[in-house]
Amino acid sequence: MTVGVYKVRVVIGAALLHFLSRTEPNLQVDADGRPIGIVADLVHGDGGDTLGYIDWSRVTAVTWRFARAESAARKLEGKVRALAADVDGS
Repeated sequence: MTVGVYKVRVVIGAALLHFLSRTEPNLQVDADGRPIGIVADLVHGDGGDTLGYIDWSRVTAVTWRFARAESAARKLEGKVRALAADVDGS
């Protein structure tokens, strides 16, 4: 079994919102095919934003992809090291 999360992105104008979901998101659309929400097991805190209010009538794109836990952990570790190097001035 592969362990990981789905990285969800919601685009509103120039804003790009990032969320993490334990399950593959299910995009909800109205009769005209416009997005009205998503059904997902979102991760709140610990690397995922908490989903508040979204004006779905202004959403222009919703994307997601699966990220293996090992890959995400390595990427995060690299970012932490880069930030530490900036703080240390090295």
